[in-house]
Amino acid sequence: MANYGIYCTYEALKEYLNIPAAQTSDNKLLFKFAIQASDKLNAHCHNRYFYPIKQTRYYDYPCGVGLPAYSYQNSGQGFGFSTIPTPPLTYLDNTRLELDDDLLEVLSLTTQNGSQTITSSDYYLMTGDKYNFPPYDNIQLKSDGTVTAFGYSGSTQKSNAVTGYWGYHERWADAWQDSLDTVENNPLTSSGTSITVNDVDGVDLFGFTPRFQYQQLLKIEDEFLFVTGKDAGAANALTVIRGVNGTTAAAVGTLSAITLKAGCQIRGYFTAITLTSGGVVAYNL
Repeated sequence: MANYGIYCTYEALKEYLNIPAAQTSDNKLLFKFAIQASDKLNAHCHNRYFYPIKQTRYYDYPCGVGLPAYSYQNSGQGFGFSTIPTPPLTYLDNTRLELDDDLLEVLSLTTQNGSQTITSSDYYLMTGDKYNFPPYDNIQLKSDGTVTAFGYSGSTQKSNAVTGYWGYHERWADAWQDSLDTVENNPLTSSGTSITVNDVDGVDLFGFTPRFQYQQLLKIEDEFLFVTGKDAGAANALTVIRGVNGTTAAAVGTLSAITLKAGCQIRGYFTAITLTSGGVVAYNL
């Protein structure tokens, strides 16, 4: 399933290139160019992505036989790596889970092949050995917690599971901004793809217009939605793809708050944007 995250909407691109909003003949191409530019930026960053995905990722028992290398420390000789299949127990660390993607927030953490849940009061989210630098690359169990070691039951493979939001963002707590608008459908069903709002073209939190743009990532309660169309006339409606990036479409009531992924409405993020002969957006960061 495709994931959705555009770093510069095509409307913002038109504004930057001084293309009048009323000039719509190239909208479809610009829509594609915005997607290509975002994909190119991901590739430039070694496939790191800057939009959130809700996902469960699985990890083997940290001390299981078959890991390619184990870190160890010899007295007076610093750190190194051991490739022996079963390192001495004194070198094993079953209190730390090394992650293979950028972790923004944990929704649930289990060990013992799913039979034991570890609550947030029992672990720290860390980047290396630091506590305050999200996104995170490892989970460290507290030495005085209720659960003090990752374990397994039967098989060491996929014995630990982390469900959460993944992606790169250094200020995840500030990633979503208030749209100053709400759902006006009564209700918005789980299958509904048209959201009625108060003012599609109203000002946003920072005084810019329009508050809603094509290709924005929205959040309503726990669901992510992607904007593919809008009607700024009497309908005041957004056309959206529901339940994107690993979330589930759900019915919501009237006046439910709508928030915007801040990174999807980047103003002044690119210092230069050009359209190459091949129809690809080139950018300078």
